[in-house]
Amino acid sequence: MDINFKMGQTIKQIRISKGYSQQELCRDICHVNTLVKIESNTLSPSFEILRALAARMGLTVDDLIKRTELERDPFYVQIRTRLKKSVAKYDVGGMEQELSLLSDEMYEKLPPMEQQFIDVLKLALLLDTYKDFEAGYKLAKESLYKTYKDGATFFTDEECMLINNLLKIEQSEEHIALAKEAFEWVRKQDDSVQNGHCYILLLNGLTMTAFLQENWLELTEYAAIGEQVATKYDKARFMPIFIFMLGISDYMLAVNKERGLGEMKRALDYSLVMKNMFLYQALISYTKKYNIELK
Repeated sequence: MDINFKMGQTIKQIRISKGYSQQELCRDICHVNTLVKIESNTLSPSFEILRALAARMGLTVDDLIKRTELERDPFYVQIRTRLKKSVAKYDVGGMEQELSLLSDEMYEKLPPMEQQFIDVLKLALLLDTYKDFEAGYKLAKESLYKTYKDGATFFTDEECMLINNLLKIEQSEEHIALAKEAFEWVRKQDDSVQNGHCYILLLNGLTMTAFLQENWLELTEYAAIGEQVATKYDKARFMPIFIFMLGISDYMLAVNKERGLGEMKRALDYSLVMKNMFLYQALISYTKKYNIELK
């Protein structure tokens, strides 16, 4: 089973994305040392073990084979590598160019989770660049339900990002409930498997939702956690939002208006230091909305 022998990295990637520890995944299937060897590609699993591991992750052996074969496609691997570099550099033009190289035929051959990875990037263009919220909503909804099942007890990284996009488009009861479930799932994950990017995105989405709904107590909770998580994962670009929201919740609840004013001012200064004028102007507009004067 040559292809099985090379499946270790695939199994490891999916396990981590679904938030399973090695002990959780192999429980009642095989010894943890066996899984360690499988993931390091030093042991070829039997078909029975492979099928059991796949089933626990909500997949089939065929899904694992397709994902592993994908890693052997040099053209797609190059596209995906360049896409990840473009995302890391916030290079929208580069991302759009790489996506244009991906044909519909190649996209349809991708496993569902890999299609979702591409869909998340397409959503970034639809929502942030083209402001096409109708097309974005349709894509996010269809993409999410390629893998997500109602009542699921875990969320993949891709599902978390798709849910956050749905919340960004429409703050419906359904989307808020989904986002809260995904947030709690990520929040409870061990540091070794927790995805800081998904965590901060969901926190940002729930923070902004609480603000739009003027739910000041909930805003305080999410913004406080957000500031801690942004510090933990070095996500400085989110920091001004959480600082500002903590400040405005303090102010609106009249808990400590002076502290609230100080935090809002600190958030504005932070935005200027980061040279993020778009965020700066957005925060200024929030102060004007509530007739808050900052000295």
